[in-house]
Amino acid sequence: MKHCLGNRTHAANILGISIRTLRNKLNEYTAAGVPVPAANLSERLAV
Repeated sequence: MKHCLGNRTHAANILGISIRTLRNKLNEYTAAGVPVPAANLSERLAV
């Protein structure tokens, strides 16, 4: 996430997974208490 400056779409593309899979994994990590950075603001505006 740091490498992609919080851009989850870009991170998913680099990892070769769907944005939905990335979102689900980040939700799992959050539920387990792992700190997850907020999504990039520009990504929210693009939707």
